[in-house]
Amino acid sequence: MPGAPRQFDPAYGWRDRQTQFRSNPALTSVVTLLIREGRARGGEVSDTDILLIEDEPNIAEAVRFILTRDGWRLDHWGEGGQALDHIARLRPRLVILDIMLPAQSGLEVLSGLRADPSLAATPVLILTARGTAGRSGIAPADADRIMSKPFDNDELRRTVVEMLGAPG
Repeated sequence: MPGAPRQFDPAYGWRDRQTQFRSNPALTSVVTLLIREGRARGGEVSDTDILLIEDEPNIAEAVRFILTRDGWRLDHWGEGGQALDHIARLRPRLVILDIMLPAQSGLEVLSGLRADPSLAATPVLILTARGTAGRSGIAPADADRIMSKPFDNDELRRTVVEMLGAPG
């Protein structure tokens, strides 16, 4: 309410007489910092639903457009190098991983992911342009799902929902 007397509550921020709490920028900054530190230390807190590891800008933008339009929070990494560090820092609910990446292949990233006990349970959807012949190097136990590029938009959406449930 404009003009209503406000008072500061150290635990909750600013509030008016009707106890409608208003955000305090300093408090918001502290909470954001704590969440980021929790992720950096391997905590369970993450605001990233999906980490897309894809080097082709057009494909990355298409996946981002399709999934964020449905409400998914998506982050993007453009190469295989340091992808495991990025996964460990963000703790996404799903990794969408290209096979042919610069610096380190998607198969090497997947192998490292499965070898790390703190990351091994992370679901992985492989996107590959290799077709069925290229899939022979991917063991079924390593990847949760495999999709060929080019992919059908609706199939991608259905697959993500099957793997994660509805966006939240």
